[in-house]
Amino acid sequence: MKNITLFLFIVFFTSQSSFVFSQQKIPEQAKPILDVLVSVKENDIQRFRSAFSTKIVREKKDWDNNLKEGKKNLLARFGNYDLQDFEFLFSGDTEEGKVVLYFQNEPQFSLAVVKEPKGWKLNEH
Repeated sequence: MKNITLFLFIVFFTSQSSFVFSQQKIPEQAKPILDVLVSVKENDIQRFRSAFSTKIVREKKDWDNNLKEGKKNLLARFGNYDLQDFEFLFSGDTEEGKVVLYFQNEPQFSLAVVKEPKGWKLNEH
């Protein structure tokens, strides 16, 4: 009986952690950062590239290498991270600003974002 109770608790707690992250209010301006975090985990070049502004896309050409470099840097800094370990704080206006990335409740860095016709995009690399 104890094993069943422990198992149910673990299943419930795990499902609640995922639920909390999926329900967490993420500023729309942070979506491109979240896209980078996900694309690195999934090796999704298209999603990675689409997280950046038109200006950055024009400057950077080798997106396969850019993704590899991004993955190397993120894994070195955060290890094999879980998305629920991140939080975001936006400051700026309706067209541009900065998003501070928090990892395990600690601020890490801020990134410039800009609003484009297809949504918010990272405006630095």
